[in-house]
Order: sequence, then C-alpha cells, then structure tokens
Amino acid sequence: MALANSGSQVNFYSGNVMVALPNVGGGTFDTIPGFVYNSLTATPSNNGYGVAGLYSRTVKVFNSTTATVEMSSGSRWAFTSRHASGEYLPPAGTSSSLKQNADSTWTMVNSDKSEDRFDSLGRYSQFRSPAGDRWTLTLDGGGSVNTNIVG
Repeated sequence: MALANSGSQVNFYSGNVMVALPNVGGGTFDTIPGFVYNSLTATPSNNGYGVAGLYSRTVKVFNSTTATVEMSSGSRWAFTSRHASGEYLPPAGTSSSLKQNADSTWTMVNSDKSEDRFDSLGRYSQFRSPAGDRWTLTLDGGGSVNTNIVG
C-alpha cells in the first residue's frame, strides 16, 4: 500500500515502512542524491539513522560461494554458487549478474546492460550506462561520497 503523494510504502506483512525522501533539483546536469528511509534497515549511516542514499549500495561476501548486494532501498540480493571465474548465479526474479573481478573489485551487470561497479571493499564506486557513460564516485575516509565525476 502506498501513502498518498509521499513516495511511501508500507508492507503490512513485515511491518516495513519505506519513504522516498524528496530532493531539491539543481538543473539539467545536477546529480540527484535520492534518499530512502527503510524501517527494517534502520541503522546509523552517513545520511542519517535508517536513511540510505542512491550511492549506498554495497557488496558483502557471505561465504565462499555467496555474495549479497545491498541496494539503496534496503533490499538484499543474494548471488550464489560462485564459479571459478568469479561469476555468481543471480537470485530468483532478476537477470542481473555479479562477478568478482581478478583485482578483487566487483561488477554487477543489470538487465538493461548498465553496470554497477564496486571497489575491493564492496563499496559502490561507479555506474556505467549501456551507452558507455560513466559516473565515478570517490569516497572520503569515513565512506561518504566525496566527489561524483561524470565522464
């Protein structure tokens, strides 16, 4: 069920509340941060308690054959059955793929052929569009987005 005009969703089965927080636009080339509050993942973050930003995605290794991608919305996708090439099988309901590269970085290829790239610590570091455009993030020592470089 969605709350009227707020971008909010309530899952009556789990009790989870998700609220898409509004942004202030800065023009055609502005990078919109996109913040979401998720009651089931209400932990301290660089954006506030329980608030995740668009760039809050992470990859976490669960065991030798399973890695989890935690999305900005708070959802978690478990990729399983790691192959010797570093590729994992996608979770049911998605055609995205996840691979740990030879340099220990990560690449998730989405169904639209865009790519989400993660550094060797599993932190979101780059988005690549299907057309080849790149948005590269640099992080400060605390893990907050320091710069967003388009190009």
